Amino acid sequence: MKNRFLIGEVSEYLGVSRDTLRYYDKDNILKPSIIGKNGYRYYTIEDIIKLSYVIAFREINISIKEIKDIINNCTLEQLKKVLQDKESDIDNKILELKKLKKTVSNFKYDIEKTIKLLNKIEIVNSPIIFYEELADGMDLKTYKIMDKFNSYEYLNEVTFSSVIKKEFFKINKVENNIVYAISGIVYKSDYIGNLIDYKCFKYDKCIHSIFKINIDITEESIMYLKKYIDGNNIEIIGDSVARFITFENKNDKTTDYIEIWIPIEKK
Repeated sequence: MKNRFLIGEVSEYLGVSRDTLRYYDKDNILKPSIIGKNGYRYYTIEDIIKLSYVIAFREINISIKEIKDIINNCTLEQLKKVLQDKESDIDNKILELKKLKKTVSNFKYDIEKTIKLLNKIEIVNSPIIFYEELADGMDLKTYKIMDKFNSYEYLNEVTFSSVIKKEFFKINKVENNIVYAISGIVYKSDYIGNLIDYKCFKYDKCIHSIFKINIDITEESIMYLKKYIDGNNIEIIGDSVARFITFENKNDKTTDYIEIWIPIEKK
């Protein structure tokens, strides 16, 4: 049985470049076991088997240093520990990728929702929204609050928001009636008790809509909501929450899209 293989043969058989094999040789990861009288260096079947392990370990991102230790001096228990650590790393990356996918899906859903509901009005139950008002407006503390909200695994879709005082819809005046906030949504009521330090917005009946602004929320941007409320003799029973959910930029002009819930009396 043939047991001498030139670097070109091994390269073709394992599907790795000659340069890679030379690197493994030079860095003492795995050297050809046989040097012929002609000076040629030959890999044995055992070398090829070891190289297949090296390649497999590199595919799962085990470091060159660790591979060198594994190939040259490693017990089964030590190898098992290395692979357990790598498995744990992969599990963490999968979890992180799932979180990223969920974020992407949420953004996509918000865009689809905006296209469907822009300036339209519906009566719905509100989600469970927790928020913290920014008494001093947006400053450096804002991002600390944002980070704090994002640290809760059960608090979803954390975003900049505004709290619109119920008095606004009576006097139609923005001044002193809109406060910036950070908010997030809880989908399972089991976690409500963990967020007692924040204000909770949860109503069985709300006016729900999406509107757009260019800079700030103005009387004009939500005039259609006031007309609907006045025209239908609706009583507002609490402050509203308006959440910044997406945006677009055309010709260097930014438009923000805001999702709003206005709590109203049950009838």
